[in-house]
Amino acid sequence: MIDNFKERKRTNYIYIVPMGVSPMSYEEFYNKCWIAGLFGTGYHYFVADTGWVSEDREEDAWADNRFENYDKAIYICVEADSQKDTSQVQEEAISRLVNDIMDRHPDESIEVVRPKNWTAISMLPRH
Repeated sequence: MIDNFKERKRTNYIYIVPMGVSPMSYEEFYNKCWIAGLFGTGYHYFVADTGWVSEDREEDAWADNRFENYDKAIYICVEADSQKDTSQVQEEAISRLVNDIMDRHPDESIEVVRPKNWTAISMLPRH
């Protein structure tokens, strides 16, 4: 996990974004991001196909500044080809994670966003 990112002052959104290619482990995605010249994945959490949740950056840190509402959102990357391809075990892990996040931010109104045509792989820079 990487720390020392700028601290987010408020949380208005939780974005749940599919990887766009499967299978690709958190470690593989992390390495691909570094090779692409990024400082980590840009996501706060990664949900593996097994439902295992890994933390990539501190929850109160900004997301990657290429992302929409990066300074007001928590980003979750899911190891799946698309939103409709998430497994039952992933959906259960996502639900627990989102509920935990909302419990840690009780004074904020948080919208959960699941972009339909946006994947984590599509956000990587092209060389």
